[in-house]
Amino acid sequence: MSRRHSLAPVSLAASQQPSAMFFLPSLVDEELPCYSRRDNLPSPSTPRTPTEHTYTLGDGKRPWLSLTMVSNARAGAVVPQYHEKEHVRGTVHLRADKRDSIQAVNLLIKGRVITGASAGDSFTFLNLNAPLWSRSGGVHSENVPEGDAWQFSIPLPINTTVHMGDGSERTFALPGTFLEKDAPVSVKYDFVVIAARGKLRSDGQINATFGYAPSSRPLPPSIYRQIAYQQGTHIPSPLADPEGWHTRRDVLVRGTLFCARQVELTCQLSLARPLTYTRGSVLPLYLTMAGPDLECVDLLGAPQAIVVVLQRRIAYRTAGQREQRDEVGRAVWWPAQPPSPDCLTRDLEGEIHLTKDLKPSCNVPSFVLSYHVVMYPFEATGFKPGPPTTSDGHVARELVDIATMHPKGPIPRPIAYTPPAYETPKRRNRSLSFAVASVVPTL
Repeated sequence: MSRRHSLAPVSLAASQQPSAMFFLPSLVDEELPCYSRRDNLPSPSTPRTPTEHTYTLGDGKRPWLSLTMVSNARAGAVVPQYHEKEHVRGTVHLRADKRDSIQAVNLLIKGRVITGASAGDSFTFLNLNAPLWSRSGGVHSENVPEGDAWQFSIPLPINTTVHMGDGSERTFALPGTFLEKDAPVSVKYDFVVIAARGKLRSDGQINATFGYAPSSRPLPPSIYRQIAYQQGTHIPSPLADPEGWHTRRDVLVRGTLFCARQVELTCQLSLARPLTYTRGSVLPLYLTMAGPDLECVDLLGAPQAIVVVLQRRIAYRTAGQREQRDEVGRAVWWPAQPPSPDCLTRDLEGEIHLTKDLKPSCNVPSFVLSYHVVMYPFEATGFKPGPPTTSDGHVARELVDIATMHPKGPIPRPIAYTPPAYETPKRRNRSLSFAVASVVPTL
């Protein structure tokens, strides 16, 4: 594809903040844990060769309008991929013999939450317009090409401002692309080129989907856990490092043992602070449990009896507010120390291994993607849990955040301490989808 002339890139000021002028209520689940945004993007040690994706309009052999997008997507990627603070860049080609019929060329970046097939089942949270050229004057009207090409470079904003149903404005971080086969909702980004012909003639339009990934990282862990990572030693327990753990105390598990007697165990479930974890790493856990007798604690204190999972929640708005819950990880446990012969307590260390493909947490109107560490009653032969006190039977639940990057500074990445003898248990199918009561204002 030849290019006879190339003009200076069209840049959009980074200070310009898009505003989605759609009045929809927000969909807010719970306040998400704090995490820091990425302040800068360090250059990779070995820059990846840019990848080009080309889209055309018109005769396949001789298109009159074409778009080439350049990104750092992996070779063979289906669509261009961009990360936070990167520019959407590329070239628009207009065939020379079509220039006289075109009045303007505009670029549009759109971000949408899609919950169905009809036009009313989508919410536009990002609507960014970048005029490329106009014959009648105004922005970039001087850029009349002698050849057939314009280059462009448009910075992606970190945040977007949305007008809420109550008349207020709220700013949200741009969510990452979310497209999954079995998910009832998606987050989609499109880059649109519009070649305007004027009245009584249809415009030419190219619509290209691209992927977007935000950049977020946890705050540093406690100093004692940093030292443990640096020295390759075990991380300290909640008793030795109380500031490094978030502990749920007095978690009660009741049930019947061997169909003969009622038992009650008191547990303390601890999650490593901060409650933000990088995908591809681990989520450290610690469990202390106390029971009425040795038979009870020996049976229910076995690592395979403890059920703690990472649950993903997708809340979205369609005809009403709906929610889908999926189990995306399960904790593996091992004894923290050998128990004393007559001790009625047990201490166990645990981890949830986070897969690299977890989508980061996000919260925008009409779509909330959140994660929870959920503890269920023990599972052991001879033990029957008591009647559930919650809708899904859990006994404890903590909201956590999934980030895309490791903490700043010379801090080693979290180490997996799971002993070889304790393999990660298989996930159980805990996928649930149901309608929930709306907690947002109506229009």
